[in-house]
Amino acid sequence: MALINHAKREINAKIVYFGSPGAGKRTSLNYLHSRIKPSLRSEVKTVAASGDQMIFFDFSPFEQLIMGGYRVRFHIYSLPGAVSNAAAWRMTLKGADGIIVVIDGAPGRGADLTESLDRLRDYLAAYGGGLDNVPLIVQINKHDLTDGSAAPSSECYPRGGLTICRSSALKGDGVLEAFSALSHQVIERVGHDLHGAEPQPGEQPETREPEHIAPEAGIDEPQDETLCRPAGDNARLTVALSGDITADGSTLLSVPLEISLGGERRTVVVSLTLKD
Repeated sequence: MALINHAKREINAKIVYFGSPGAGKRTSLNYLHSRIKPSLRSEVKTVAASGDQMIFFDFSPFEQLIMGGYRVRFHIYSLPGAVSNAAAWRMTLKGADGIIVVIDGAPGRGADLTESLDRLRDYLAAYGGGLDNVPLIVQINKHDLTDGSAAPSSECYPRGGLTICRSSALKGDGVLEAFSALSHQVIERVGHDLHGAEPQPGEQPETREPEHIAPEAGIDEPQDETLCRPAGDNARLTVALSGDITADGSTLLSVPLEISLGGERRTVVVSLTLKD
């Protein structure tokens, strides 16, 4: 579940890019990072993780406070390249609030989806989780290397119980669409967590920092299962486009969103800076 820091009034959600070597995890993470306003994000960092290299950064998607005065912060992780130790993936996936499974969509890699989902299922089972317990998007990358008969790279659509997004990460096509599709699912769950974890008057608020994994961190440390608990249907959070997306010149996009939670509505504007 998302980590809620009541002292800072901040909600921290962990998202992991998972997939086979060469599928485009690092490229997708770096492209996402490049499209976020610098004032809203950290730099991409690299640390050792069970003999492999983990990359991560964090950012806040909204400049305004939302959901009862709390700010949402996403923490984005991945293990690029070939991973030599399965413990590194288990450590990275621990506590994930959402997962983007990046698949190599180039010709001859048709088995990647089944193999990646099988591995992911095994890693999540190490913590008693499963594919049905966490928001998940499948991003089929290198779409531009196919024969062009499939759907456009920016399209996300359901198939067999999964949401499929096609991308060309090197060009940036479809990367933001895949992340947006996942973040909507994660924020909806965060709304339940926030409503259930809000401290009552007179109670000492419980806090916990984001789980940036240090090089020496193990994989068996216990998780705090009391930090968040689910709420009822009246805590359902929805995010919807509230107007037209507008462009200020050629580099700035303004995206108006309406966020509803527990009968309360708020309109926010997300600013996206376009870079060459």
